[in-house]
Formats: sequence, C-alpha cells, structure tokens
Amino acid sequence: MEKRWHSVLTLIGTAVLALGLVAGCGGQTTTTPSSSSTSQPQEKIVLKAVTPFTQASPEHDGFWLFTEMVKQKLGDKIEIKYLGADDVIKPADQFESLGQGVFDIGHLPGNYANTKMPISDTLHLSQLSPMDERQKGVYDILKKEFESKMNIVYLGKTSGPGYQYAIYTNFPVSALTDFKGKSIRSAPVNIPLVKALGASPVAMAPGDIYTAMQRNVVDGFGWPTIGVVAGGWAEVTKYRIDPGFYQVGMGLFMNKSSWDKFPQDIQKQLLDIMMEVEQKSYDTYAKKVKDEDQAMQAKGVKVNKLSDDVGKEFVKMALDEGWKAVIAKDSANGQKLKDLTANSK
Repeated sequence: MEKRWHSVLTLIGTAVLALGLVAGCGGQTTTTPSSSSTSQPQEKIVLKAVTPFTQASPEHDGFWLFTEMVKQKLGDKIEIKYLGADDVIKPADQFESLGQGVFDIGHLPGNYANTKMPISDTLHLSQLSPMDERQKGVYDILKKEFESKMNIVYLGKTSGPGYQYAIYTNFPVSALTDFKGKSIRSAPVNIPLVKALGASPVAMAPGDIYTAMQRNVVDGFGWPTIGVVAGGWAEVTKYRIDPGFYQVGMGLFMNKSSWDKFPQDIQKQLLDIMMEVEQKSYDTYAKKVKDEDQAMQAKGVKVNKLSDDVGKEFVKMALDEGWKAVIAKDSANGQKLKDLTANSK
C-alpha cells in the first residue's frame, strides 16, 4: 500500500523530530491551568503521531476520526500532535520507530510490519469486518503478538466494505489467463498475486502511473477502490477488474511504553473510542466506495466484472498467495488466523 510520496527524510525533518524527542518519548506532558489556586493542575499527555501517507489520503480517514473523537472526549487529558508522513520518517521504518518510541501513535498498514511479524498481514488478508474480528478473537491474537514482538499496542483497524485493492487495466479480462504476459504496476502487497496470474509486476512511483498508462509502458496498475479519480488516472484507464481482492485495512497502533503511562480508565476510554471509530469508518467507507464508483464511471472507466466462477477463482488465488507467505513464516498462528478470518458466507 502506498500513496503519493513526499520527498525522502531531510536533514531538517530529522532535526525537527530530534528536537521533539529531547523532551522525552511519549508521555510528554503539558500543564492545564486550573480554575482554583488550591487544586492540583492536570497534566495533559501529548502523543506524537505519524502516518505513512499524506493527510488527505483516504486511507487515513479513520485516523482523523479517532483524533477528533479523542479531542472531544479526552481533550483535557490527551492531545494528539501530528508530526507528518514520509517527510518525517520513511514508511518502511515507521513500525520500528514506533516500537522504539520515536513517536507515540501511528495509523499504519499491517504489511509494513510483516518482516518481523508475518501475521500482521492479517489486516488486509482477513475477510471479516473489524467488529467480527473482535468477536472471533482475531483482534486478541494480533494485540498479544504486537505487544510481545514489537512493543506496540494494537488498538484496532479501520476498513470498509468494498474498500479493497483492485487491478486497473487498459485491456478487458474474462479469464485469468488474460493477464499472462501483461505488465502491471504493483505495490508489494499485490506482487504475489500478479506473479501468480502470469503477469510481470513493475515497481513504479504513483506519480509515474499516468504517463506509464498513457504511453502503454504498463498494461495496468494496482490501487485501492478509492483514489483513482483524485489521482487523475481515470483519464488513462479503461477498466477496473472486479471483484477486489484484499481489504485496505489500516491499524491504529501505539507505543507500549506510551500506552502504559495512561491509567486503566483512560486506556478503556481509548479502546471504547476505537471501537466506535471502527463501526463509523466501516459505514463511511461503504459510501465513499459508491461515490468513487460513480465518479470513476463518469470519467469513462468501465467496471469489468468477472463471472462468478472466475471471480471466486481470482479472489481465492489472491488469498492463497497471501496466506502462503504468512504460514511459511509462522505456521501455527498463520493457519489459525487464516481459518478464523475466512468468509463463512
């Protein structure tokens, strides 16, 4: 997963971040003035936040909802201070930096952590809603593993029905063999599927997609079901292949040391807020996907819906390839999570 990237981490960005750390990682406090000279002043905890993608990226809608709800319900106790995106810390380094306490809270795609914790891919491989994941115990397994392996507390996930990864092409598809020999601009999350389809994955920055499609340098590209219109790529794209295949599941994570500084009642309120955010985000993304579909088709992009049999084969291939990599590295947890998150419908 990725979005429009900013410039690489600059010396200025590093200096600014370093200055922010001088006061200590996590749990930075500011004094809230008291109305009574005899009462003890309250200390507000400032949480430094980083995201991999820009503020306007639809992937982070759930994060901004969480931030707003924390401000409304706990604003006298907690302030979430946004530091930036890849202009502050490279996306690939953000999980490690979060675990080390370089910042306190982040909204990150699970697959960014899969080199150290393979089952983090569950965030996009799961076929369940975040609410169902909690009921089936998926959330508890992931929370325990993130804490023990990465010193990170997993608060929850933002996703929505239909908000998935998809493949956009300049050629129609009726059978999976139609992908053979094609060049598909790919992000790491969909490379295994592209290879399994017999196509060639091409690494390419998002900013180069328009020209590459316009000049037929690639035959298609992978991207979520929201963002193609805003990116301007609808103008050079003929088809979106349906169905989509993975969730765009973004996790809300906090450094464990920062988390432990909160009393239990505040921890509970944060978790309650996160559960509200999961449901609200789920509903909001459903509407945004419909709006994107209408706007995309108005721009001339056709929805290339595969037949039921081919569509099932396509999704099965994607899931099999994704889980294969997870189970190869963590067989016990991987197989258990694959079984728990399977769509029973």
